[in-house]
Amino acid sequence: MASSLSRPTDLLSDLPWLSTGLLANAKPVKLATNEILFRAGDPGDGCYRVNDGLLKVSMVSPTGAERILAIFGPGAIVGDMAMIDGRPRSAAVSGLRDCNLSFVSRAAFEAVAAKNPEIYKHLLSLLAARLREQTRLSRSERFCR
Repeated sequence: MASSLSRPTDLLSDLPWLSTGLLANAKPVKLATNEILFRAGDPGDGCYRVNDGLLKVSMVSPTGAERILAIFGPGAIVGDMAMIDGRPRSAAVSGLRDCNLSFVSRAAFEAVAAKNPEIYKHLLSLLAARLREQTRLSRSERFCR
C-alpha cells in the first residue's frame, strides 16, 4: 500500500477572498476516528475542508485489498472533483483521527464560481498536483516490485 501525507493544498488559502464567500455558509461536520465520510460511488454533492484532524483517501481492489491514495491534514480539501463534474465519488474518505470539517455544497460553490470563474484555474491546478503525485507514487511502486 502506498501512501503519502499530502501537502496541504488549500484552494481557499490560495484565494483568501474566496474563503469568506464559501466558508461563511459552510456546514460544520465532525468526523470520528475510523468513521467514514463518504464511500466510492456516493453522490458528489460537495467538498470538505479539513480544519483539524487527518483524513484517509482510499480505494478497495476487486480482491478486497485497501489501497491508501492519500492522507490529508488541516487546510486540505477533499471531494473537490465533485465541484467540477458532480459525478459520484471516486474513492472513500474516512477519519484517521477525529476531524472538524467544513462542508461546501456544489450549489454554493457554483454560485460563487459564477461570479469568480478564476476559481476553476486554481481548482484544476490542485487536481493536477494530486494526479502528478499519484503518478509519481505509482511509478515508484512498480520499481519496488
